[in-house]
Amino acid sequence: MPRLNSPRVTSWSKYAIDLAVWVAAAPLAFLLRLEGDIAGFAGTLAAYTVAGGGLKALAVWLFGLYRRPWRWVGVSDVHGILLMVGAISAVLGLTAALFEGYLVPRSVPFIEAAVAVLGLSAVRLLRRWSHERPRTPHHDDSRRVLVVGAGDAGVLLVRELLRQPDSGL
Repeated sequence: MPRLNSPRVTSWSKYAIDLAVWVAAAPLAFLLRLEGDIAGFAGTLAAYTVAGGGLKALAVWLFGLYRRPWRWVGVSDVHGILLMVGAISAVLGLTAALFEGYLVPRSVPFIEAAVAVLGLSAVRLLRRWSHERPRTPHHDDSRRVLVVGAGDAGVLLVRELLRQPDSGL
């Protein structure tokens, strides 16, 4: 049985988080577009969410953004999210426009794309923030340290010292 922090388990958990956030964007888009009154669109919402869920699961797997380390997320990751969400949103929007019987409001795919990009980016940025935020020392016997004349290397050194409270500095 794999350990909980093994790369394989971590990769699949990130895949599940990506998929859950993106699939949850569809009902949220309907709620935002219809201002909470989704009673008349329950069937449409269910069909759109289920059909979109399959496409999204495939896209998350094909684009493989969940395989990248989230603690060092950057602009290239957000670019990948934009491409992935944009491609699937275009497909869902065109499909919704072709099927007149389901009557998906035309703005829903756009709202869903915006919510998905924000949600997928937020999950990654929260992970990076939790990795980079300075932790306060747990020791009362910590000493103050002055780093002089080290430039960028000094900044990196101080960040590492703050991330490693066990160093005692």
